[in-house]
Amino acid sequence: MKFVTHEHRFGEHLIKSQFPSAWNDICDVISSVTDDDIIKLHEGNYSNQKSISKALNHLFRDRFVEKNGRRNLTYSLTVLTSGLTATDQMGFGG
Repeated sequence: MKFVTHEHRFGEHLIKSQFPSAWNDICDVISSVTDDDIIKLHEGNYSNQKSISKALNHLFRDRFVEKNGRRNLTYSLTVLTSGLTATDQMGFGG
């Protein structure tokens, strides 16, 4: 799947520079999903849904598990700015 990223509060810059492995994993997983994958999963499992978001989340979760060999996976990004700490997490699995 082709995708476009948009910067939000320097998040893309931070993850690329501080967590390049996580960034590469995210890009690899998103790129590995095809239109055909989405259509087949949506029609097979989520045809009663108007949105393809459940199919996308399902595919992303499964691809992250395949890539990292773990069912529960969390990428955590902590940013220190002027003495304040903020943490964002992306969790997959469950």
